[in-house]
Amino acid sequence: MYCLIFIFFIGIMLFSISSFAQYEVGSIHLMPKAGINITSLSETSNSDYRVGLAIGAELEYQVHSLLAVSVGATYSEQGATYYLSPYDYTFKMDYINLPVLANFYIAKGFALKVGLEGGVLINQKLKGVGNGISFEQDIEKAMSSNGRKYTMKSFIAGMPLGASYEFKNFQIDARYIIGLTDANEFVGSNDKHNLFQLTLGYKFKLK
Repeated sequence: MYCLIFIFFIGIMLFSISSFAQYEVGSIHLMPKAGINITSLSETSNSDYRVGLAIGAELEYQVHSLLAVSVGATYSEQGATYYLSPYDYTFKMDYINLPVLANFYIAKGFALKVGLEGGVLINQKLKGVGNGISFEQDIEKAMSSNGRKYTMKSFIAGMPLGASYEFKNFQIDARYIIGLTDANEFVGSNDKHNLFQLTLGYKFKLK
């Protein structure tokens, strides 16, 4: 399925490319950005989305008039929420995500994006709220039971697919990151992150 999505995405880019120049070849831009994540876990039953922050920056190099390559670092609040009476639970899984993207400029100000992304786990907490009580503890401790250890993976990978629109150096970016690796090493669990991200950034020309 992921291969079909990738082929379809590339097909759209190749079909849509026109002959205009977005930036000068060899130019370099830095773009701080901030926005929101809407995330879930693929195999956690009865779970709902968690809304979190996405704050970071990307560095973009113009390889060709129609193609730029970017690398970035983003603080990303991910996870999921679910209700188990009498508590509302939030899986708080926070990462530093490191995307590497190919940006195909198919119209003035408009780009389609595809790439790979690694994520380094920096925080993992389970928060519970209910009956006037609020508590928080490590996910690994909370989810381990009966001699079965629940271990969060310190590194995950994903495939970003997205689009952006730029106007007067401001850029709106929307992307969906398909989880490629499990978020944990618990036997019988294949939880992967599903992540939609919407950010607003501003481009500074460095070169």
